[in-house]
Parts: sequence; C-alpha cells; structure tokens
Amino acid sequence: MALNLDRLNKEGFTPVLSKTYSAHIPLGPDTSPRAYIQALNHGLADIKKEILADFQNLPTPADTQ
Repeated sequence: MALNLDRLNKEGFTPVLSKTYSAHIPLGPDTSPRAYIQALNHGLADIKKEILADFQNLPTPADTQ
C-alpha cells in the first residue's frame, strides 16, 4: 500500500509523508476464501499500526493554514 500525504499551506502543497507499506502473511495449509480474507485483514491491521506510528512521529506543522 502506497501512502502520499501532502499538507496544503499558503505556498501550496508540501510533502509530509511518502511511504510504501507492505505485510507478508502466509496462508498456511488452509487456502479457503475465508483464510485468504483473514490473512488480508491481519496484514492490513499490521499496516494500519505502522501508519499510525508514522503519523505520531510527524512534526507538528508551524503553519496550519
């Protein structure tokens, strides 16, 4: 999953974060549609944690307008 975050300020758009996130979740012996969806959900949950951690480490904007 690719994320590009820009901030709009007086001068225009300023890049804030540009990162590609990935997760590798093996299916194991169960290759049913349900197992596939569970693996996708697990991977997306891991990616969400990474994105939130990255947002918490972003500097506070000096100009919020």
